[in-house]
Amino acid sequence: MAVQTRRELVAGVDVTPRSQARIVDELLYMFRTTDAKIDSKTGHKRSKYERRAEFILYRINLYKPAPVFEIYENEIPEDLRAELDELDEDSLDDIMVETIYRLLDLLNVSKFKIDVPRRSIRWEFKEGDE
Repeated sequence: MAVQTRRELVAGVDVTPRSQARIVDELLYMFRTTDAKIDSKTGHKRSKYERRAEFILYRINLYKPAPVFEIYENEIPEDLRAELDELDEDSLDDIMVETIYRLLDLLNVSKFKIDVPRRSIRWEFKEGDE
């Protein structure tokens, strides 16, 4: 038997609220695709958020406090931004920390994996461009 979910359409557009897992997935996709360029040192294609995450990854356990992961509000799709605005402060923090943790984990490919405690992850929204 197939599981049915409640979907709400307004003017033919799906306005069903996203689950937290879906928001994390969409933010992670955005982090991995925004302003991607070829890294001349490694030859890998890295987005600006991946470059920032890589910088943080190797410093998160050394710097006190840990470096801040900056997210530019104007790069978040409008519909996703509206959903983030509706969240309470704790839920928003949980989603952002989980997204950044997953991005750090994807980049953490060294022979000796770096332990990244979620409580060390710091983030903030920025206005404008980098």
